Amino acid sequence: MTTTTTWHAFMVCVCCLVSFQEVMMRKKSALHLDSRYSTMIENAYFYSNPPEARQETRVKRPPMHEYIRKLLYKDLSKTTVERVLRQMRKLDWNNTEVSIYYCYTPWAIKTRNTFIFVITLASIDQFSYVLHKFKSLRSK
Repeated sequence: MTTTTTWHAFMVCVCCLVSFQEVMMRKKSALHLDSRYSTMIENAYFYSNPPEARQETRVKRPPMHEYIRKLLYKDLSKTTVERVLRQMRKLDWNNTEVSIYYCYTPWAIKTRNTFIFVITLASIDQFSYVLHKFKSLRSK
């Protein structure tokens, strides 16, 4: 068989399949079938012809927000609290973008990590207070 003959046979097979699917969907709507048979026909049809899906738009966040999200939502746990806290202390807390983003996203944290989140928030608040006092003493 040549390539064109194979391609032609393939296209004929695809056309037969499409017409067979249309016939089955018409029969399904015309006949009163048991719900399981109707579901089987629909599943087969939509498996071979999936409906057009919308592409989800992904929110573009700044790299600093992505890093904070990684620390809070993926890395934060009972065993990694010290490491996450160390990394969070290294952030620039005078930058309002960092501090506001950190304080206004607690609803996305896992329920079991809420207490740990509060501990890190209190530790960072205490750390920033001490740091602010240290800077003010140094400037004098």
